[in-house]
Amino acid sequence: MKIETIKLKDIKISLPNRGFSHDCRQIISTNILIDGHYDWNLLIDSIKKEGFLPEKYGYITISKNGTLLDGHHRYTVLKNLYGENYEIKVIRNQMNYFTIVLFSIVILICMLPIKLFKKWI
Repeated sequence: MKIETIKLKDIKISLPNRGFSHDCRQIISTNILIDGHYDWNLLIDSIKKEGFLPEKYGYITISKNGTLLDGHHRYTVLKNLYGENYEIKVIRNQMNYFTIVLFSIVILICMLPIKLFKKWI
């Protein structure tokens, strides 16, 4: 993984239909919340007051090909506040998106028997 500076417009969104690329003000005003009960105003106020501080709150993470992996809420707020040409520091994971998804599935499959076994004890 490496830290680099990238424009928001160069980040690819893997799930555009879930609302991540929508206007967060519209999401707040219509109560269409991505994950149920996310406090958009808290994040917006924090970024307006302190700025985007990845060193303090964590970096937005993208895959090798630029697909957004972590930080969808921060990405949405930043894009709506500052526009798509705004530059941020991100962590670029050197694995591609498919490899990360496949790795995650393998881990889940391996962990499932352990979780089931603990339920039976």
